[in-house]
Amino acid sequence: MKVKKRVLCFGNPYLDMDNRVFEILNELKIPNFEFIKCESFTDILNYKDEKEIIIIDTVKNIKKPILIRDINQLKNHKSLTLHDFDLSFNLKLLKEIGEIKNIIIIGIPQKGNKEEIKREIKNLIKML
Repeated sequence: MKVKKRVLCFGNPYLDMDNRVFEILNELKIPNFEFIKCESFTDILNYKDEKEIIIIDTVKNIKKPILIRDINQLKNHKSLTLHDFDLSFNLKLLKEIGEIKNIIIIGIPQKGNKEEIKREIKNLIKML
């Protein structure tokens, strides 16, 4: 039996600008892939021993899903309070301290046709 790859799905189900991944999560069916809804960035640590960590998250200002293989491509934000520590900040921190190694992010747009986004996600996952 082939081992399933896990895809960690991040977002905020209560914010329209950050809940797109949860809208499509239950509709994504791809053989040999398991989609896991994550509550907190610390959920990543449960999978730190995986060969690669695959993440789906919403990305501002994109029109279609994109594949990010280098977390240094992620924009840095000024952090003024603990609430400002987003997934990007936490991924970079975990990588810097050696807790995680190989990270692949599928960034999805905040808006757009849900069926097209699902199709693009499937195409990107096939590339992995």
